[in-house]
Amino acid sequence: MISQPLFTAAFLAAATLSAEAVDLNFDFANPTLPAGLIVKEIAPGFTASLETGSLHFDKATGRGPGSDRIEVSSTFTVVGDFTITVHAIRGVGAASAGLNVNSASGAQSMYFGAFNQLHWSGWAGSTSTASSGGAGASSPVTYLRLKRSGNTLSSQFSTGANFTTAHAKTSVSLAAPMRLMVFILQEQNQTVQATVDYDDLTISADSIVEAPGPVTPLTSSIENAVRIAWPTQVLKGYQVQWSGQLENPAWSNLGGLVVGTGAEMSLFDPVGQHSKRFYRIQTVE
Repeated sequence: MISQPLFTAAFLAAATLSAEAVDLNFDFANPTLPAGLIVKEIAPGFTASLETGSLHFDKATGRGPGSDRIEVSSTFTVVGDFTITVHAIRGVGAASAGLNVNSASGAQSMYFGAFNQLHWSGWAGSTSTASSGGAGASSPVTYLRLKRSGNTLSSQFSTGANFTTAHAKTSVSLAAPMRLMVFILQEQNQTVQATVDYDDLTISADSIVEAPGPVTPLTSSIENAVRIAWPTQVLKGYQVQWSGQLENPAWSNLGGLVVGTGAEMSLFDPVGQHSKRFYRIQTVE
């Protein structure tokens, strides 16, 4: 849960949320987006929903080519040394999805790229210095981490007990207060549906400062959702369908065809205006 004293009205009215070292945990256990986080950017065909314990992003089938995205960003910046970690669960499709910190003078990311590969990217001083690289194949369930010590900013990941540093950059341009975000970004020329879930977003920082700036609240785009999960076999096709009734049902597809990986897979259906739905999973040979 969020450490509530950091986000009382009195603190939000001030410029500084905390002048001392802080530890925050956003567990997404409630049906509304926690204070301190906001939907900053949302493109047509992208949705965000809250399942108990999970923040779910969805890119609809047919989006692309392009670089549209949806992102949830902090309303504050982290100052000084920090460690930001998020538990990321990659779903279906091919899209970039992960964790980012940024300021006017630099940025760095640790994220899933297309086809279940881990990547890092960043720039310092000028976007003309931007660089990126691969960190190898990843588990669909991965911890992503960005860590700053002094002027050094590191992109890290873990699929087990320990974290591996994929990239570290040292620059005075990376020492400024930074805003964090989690995102899903359209991969060039990939039109299939793509999903990602985030939970356990944790922040340990020297201090946190409320960050004024052009952040547009779009909290109405966060909805409750139903999670449909099922076991899969490798390379077997699955189609999730729904109907409003079981007597003489008219089944409609929910999302596109999902290809099994051998692990449990899931889709989310925002509750929206419908009061009742039934679901089934069809296998496709």
